[in-house]
Amino acid sequence: MSGGGCPGAVPFCRPGPPARLEFVKCRLITYFLRSPGLEHLDLLTALNSEGAKRIMGTHWILNSEKACSELRDHFSQFLNAGDQLLVAELGPDVALWGATIS
Repeated sequence: MSGGGCPGAVPFCRPGPPARLEFVKCRLITYFLRSPGLEHLDLLTALNSEGAKRIMGTHWILNSEKACSELRDHFSQFLNAGDQLLVAELGPDVALWGATIS
């Protein structure tokens, strides 16, 4: 997601001035699950239901007008004690290598 394009992420960003991308409330959601053996299917279902797209193993992007704290509160209900969750707003300077949007 650097240089002149945002491969496969048209719903999440729109072209701004030349050679720049303007993100429209693009959120990064990432988690660390400390509960071995659990698949956390409810969390994955919730992320997909909100329209999030996986970019790496436990890293997702989401176009949402909701505040980061609102998204955190929503997704944290699907986590167990000891799990960790980060929801952050992405800015215009984002670069990926070796990641795909699925």
